[in-house]
Amino acid sequence: MEYSYPEIRDVFTICAEAVAPDPRTNRGFIRPRSDGMGKILQNILSMNGVEFELKPGGLSIVSGANVQEIFFDLGQNEAIDATVNEISEDL
Repeated sequence: MEYSYPEIRDVFTICAEAVAPDPRTNRGFIRPRSDGMGKILQNILSMNGVEFELKPGGLSIVSGANVQEIFFDLGQNEAIDATVNEISEDL
């Protein structure tokens, strides 16, 4: 699949084990692979003007680390929204 914003897709693919939109609530969700990768994802969202909240996420499937999941409202940034939706469609 050709992505509209491949550079954001690359960061999400490397740093997250799950990325998904929830059309019911109009929110996006990211589950990082580790705490350090979670910080990278938070920085990408902040750099793109996306406000988010962190919630306890339990253990990462990939690293076994205790991670915080990232939730944010869609509609804050076109590039982030497009990438989240495209990743979801690509599954």
